Amino acid sequence: MTEPLRVLLIDDDEVDRMSVRRLLGTSSPAPAITECDSGEAALERLGAAVYDCILLDMRLPGQSGLDLLRAVRGAEIRTPVIMLTGFGDEDTAVECMKAGASDYISKSNLNGQRLANSVRQALRVHEAEQRAQEARETLRRHAEQLHALAVAATDLSVALTPDDLRQRLATVADRPEGVCLASAAELLVKHAGDTVFRYGAWHGDWSPWNMVNLADALLVWDWERFATGVPLGFDALHHELQRRIQATADARDAVEATVHTAAELLVPFGVSAPGRAVTALLYLVDLAARYLTDRQAEAGARLGVLGTWLLPVLIRRVEEL
Repeated sequence: MTEPLRVLLIDDDEVDRMSVRRLLGTSSPAPAITECDSGEAALERLGAAVYDCILLDMRLPGQSGLDLLRAVRGAEIRTPVIMLTGFGDEDTAVECMKAGASDYISKSNLNGQRLANSVRQALRVHEAEQRAQEARETLRRHAEQLHALAVAATDLSVALTPDDLRQRLATVADRPEGVCLASAAELLVKHAGDTVFRYGAWHGDWSPWNMVNLADALLVWDWERFATGVPLGFDALHHELQRRIQATADARDAVEATVHTAAELLVPFGVSAPGRAVTALLYLVDLAARYLTDRQAEAGARLGVLGTWLLPVLIRRVEEL
């Protein structure tokens, strides 16, 4: 059964409150309406209970509805607020929207349909904003956890050297794609020059399907590719690429977008500006070497043929450094 909306109606005019109650009463289920006739009483209510929507009159004893709206937002109360007025103009409406109102309705134009539509739209926007905020918070937590995971092994790890990279790529040099990969890696090492990297650990397959976000923790599994001695940020790049591949049919575009995003993505890891593009390309070299070592093309993997998506982007991006 759908829970009734919890509405806080703030208006010092009893007749106007009665009219709004009547209009809201036509909804099904009828909302649970709490009434206040002053800003002071409204703030007390908001401090004691949670509401889905606030209907606020512009004229109140002792303060304007706009002042109360600003006080509500200043108290970090994000409940949608719909302003009601019997005397408003366009400038007042603009001020209300700037102060955080969801809508502004003249009482002379108020009817059941208009009010219901305004409330529905305000709730939809509020829910979308909440989801966006939750997504931002999840990304922030992921970034912090990735950084902690990577830095935790910094003192224990031995940095991957160019010779180590050459030895690894030598094991896949019997295939044309391996030759192209080794050539791109040599050019990348040359372009990297004196770029300084911080090294740490990475999960190895930090992707959306290998984790679940709980209320107070992040559970991660499939640790078989965990390794140390890699530049900080590999996990973040891998997660971004896998997320983009999952969302689009064009893996090549996903690689392009991931490399482009590296400038912003690697900031929380303290990667220097000159090192961000190089780190992203080193990650692609590592991923390509993994695909070749695992012989994913021979196994018929969807993205097993690197020449169709990863290698072209890697080679061009390295040449553009």
